[in-house]
Amino acid sequence: DAIKGRGVIEHNKLRVFPIFLAWTFAVIAVPNTSFALSYKDYDKALEYHARALVIREDIGDNRGMGITIMNIGDVYHYQGDINKAVDYFKRSLKIFEELGTKREMAFSLTNIGWVFLHKSDYDKAIEYLDKSLNIQKEIGLGGELLLNTTTCLNLSYKYLGEKYDIDKNQ
Repeated sequence: DAIKGRGVIEHNKLRVFPIFLAWTFAVIAVPNTSFALSYKDYDKALEYHARALVIREDIGDNRGMGITIMNIGDVYHYQGDINKAVDYFKRSLKIFEELGTKREMAFSLTNIGWVFLHKSDYDKAIEYLDKSLNIQKEIGLGGELLLNTTTCLNLSYKYLGEKYDIDKNQ
């Protein structure tokens, strides 16, 4: 329970600032999610993310909520629950759009495109991936996200029997 007016909460008899507790669960969740996913312990992965999400909601950490919700979508995607994955990715996208955080919007859009690629809905995949790529170009984002986005775009066009040309398609 929250200790009113002090900005701290009690957790396992320790008094801590909620933002640090949420951050701790998030830090624990990411490597444990990877571990849990390796061993297909999806419930454990979801448990860690759920703990972080509750605290982030309580303290109004909207960006952190969006990231945690996106991570939950990843777990459902790996679990094979494609519809839940899309729901969580779209929830995270909505939060990031409201916040105006374009980097995170690009991640959510790529994740949604990735799911539609796995659903064999290539036109829908391209729609979301193109939006992500446009944001990435706008803000100068590169690296792994750009690689994942362009790889998914290439595959989507390939499965449609078309060749993807980044210059032509953007």
